[in-house]
Amino acid sequence: MHTRKFRQPGILTGESLPCQTHPHARILMVDDNSYRGELGAEVLRHHGYAVTTARDGETGWAELQANQYHLLITENDLPGLTGVSLVKKLRAAGMPLPVITITAALPAWESPDYSWLLKANKLLRPYSIEDLLGMVKQVLRPTASVRAPSTPTANQHSQSAADRLRL
Repeated sequence: MHTRKFRQPGILTGESLPCQTHPHARILMVDDNSYRGELGAEVLRHHGYAVTTARDGETGWAELQANQYHLLITENDLPGLTGVSLVKKLRAAGMPLPVITITAALPAWESPDYSWLLKANKLLRPYSIEDLLGMVKQVLRPTASVRAPSTPTANQHSQSAADRLRL
């Protein structure tokens, strides 16, 4: 299996961000923006997750039916089957898979009818690699309730370019 490295300075440099991973966790990432989706997937792979990507909701739905995943990360604004519609199908099929929804804002027309989605894990764009890894770690750890504030270590005081990258 070939792992592609991005050529931008500071991205995926081999220096790990502070994040415990679940090495066998399988994640489906659905994002129609190929650069953003692949970059997020590469970061997660770099941290030990097995990630499959899909570029639209229909392909994502087919993947969910064909394979077993531990987490779905979906952009809301997808062509055809939106992220909200994908999550609705997932829940209607009785799949208890945890979901992270990536969005700039939940569209107003969807909010009243799907208020249950507002309680879901939302990652607001733009987000950093650290935000993505932190949310994935939190969601995959079901016993985590409220994260305790952390005291920065010496390594965390000097943020790398990868930490500051916004997706």
